[in-house]
Amino acid sequence: MTFAEIDAYVVARALVLDDNVPPAERLLAANEAQRELARRYALSWLGTVGTIALTAGVGSASLPSDWARGILVWYIGSDGATHFLEYLDVSAFTSSYPQGTDADVPAAYTIFGDTLEVGPPPANDMTLYARYIAYPPELTATAPGDENIVTRKAWDYLIAAMTAAAFAYQFEEAEPRAQLWRQRAHEIAQQLEVEDCHGRAMQRTAESAVPGRRW
Repeated sequence: MTFAEIDAYVVARALVLDDNVPPAERLLAANEAQRELARRYALSWLGTVGTIALTAGVGSASLPSDWARGILVWYIGSDGATHFLEYLDVSAFTSSYPQGTDADVPAAYTIFGDTLEVGPPPANDMTLYARYIAYPPELTATAPGDENIVTRKAWDYLIAAMTAAAFAYQFEEAEPRAQLWRQRAHEIAQQLEVEDCHGRAMQRTAESAVPGRRW
């Protein structure tokens, strides 16, 4: 579905008039909803792989601009082997790798704000690879930006989230209809998680049946 089609459902369900909830507010609600989807829910179809360049002696680098949540971080060693970095929360990371830690090969990482920090700092320039959940592209009211993976796979979630936002905008956050639709959006997102997990399990089962494939 396109944003215009989704918006039409919201207008009908929430009895929205442009005088009550301007189109710009409805578009803002859609973009906030899809960002929340990436932040809160484990959906593999929002995943991507990117690279992060590290400079010798520097233990931090900026995250990709579309980074929502990390999954795996690794590098390819000189021997061609893949080496995964261990994730540590900020407290554990700071204790394990205090300021002044000698440069070596990174073994762990943490996320602080929009920065990825590694410990120990790299002794040489190197490239990290990261699999992460990415924020989807911002929706626009007109083509070509009026459609993305969320409008195709989670249009019902957007309808529920935008309807909740429309009622809240017209009345207040505590408006019962806003709360009802907010809960409905959460339930839809949870169901999307279940379906995505089931789909990935089915794929692994199918792949394990390929002759010569061992797990």
